Amino acid sequence: MFILTTLAITGLAFGAWEKIQQNRNYKPKKIKKSIAIVKKEVNHTITYKLKETTKYQNISLIALGLTGVGAIFYAPITLLAVPLLTYNFFKLFETSYEIIIKEKKIMLGIFEFISIAALLPMGYYFISAFAFFIHFTIIKLILKTKKDANIDFSQIFTSLPKKVWVLKGSIELEIELNKIQTNDILVIHSGEIIATDGIVIGGEGTVDQSILTGESTAVEKKLKDEAFAQCQ
Repeated sequence: MFILTTLAITGLAFGAWEKIQQNRNYKPKKIKKSIAIVKKEVNHTITYKLKETTKYQNISLIALGLTGVGAIFYAPITLLAVPLLTYNFFKLFETSYEIIIKEKKIMLGIFEFISIAALLPMGYYFISAFAFFIHFTIIKLILKTKKDANIDFSQIFTSLPKKVWVLKGSIELEIELNKIQTNDILVIHSGEIIATDGIVIGGEGTVDQSILTGESTAVEKKLKDEAFAQCQ
């Protein structure tokens, strides 16, 4: 019992120490950031979380192997998985805290924590390792989806034209995209990418909206129809 308790505390202590080191190394800087920088930082954060989740997923897999071998061949081997499980337990606590406090999903956070955490003190080490593995695998899939979505969303804006044609009276003027004002009249020529959302006030044509809607065929646009940025 003493050995089991020591191993469990070792895993928790290492998890707590690692978190303290991460907090010490984190030094936020209060600077004005452009959209491009913010998107880059979001991608960096997701990539970091993805790497961290993969680590916990692998630890869960190792614990699953140790508990499996212990259950089949030699029971004391299971003890080697205890510090790994309690190390993952610390991360589970942190994740559940974020869900409950930051995301305000109280019932989900409590259920997630209790359903997995309760297995450890009850001695179900193999099931606990399996539950941890499934838990971190699901988180990893969610993070991958967020990363892919964020990259696709960023590409929509990075591929916009740098200059657009604006109608001033009866004259078309080419100006920088960032100089467009509210109620400006943009002139879209055939094959050009629409730079901003707006309403059609003259002319007709077909627009490829597949990047936003997934439609395989172009959509006809006429007077008073909405037109969306990035479509062509």
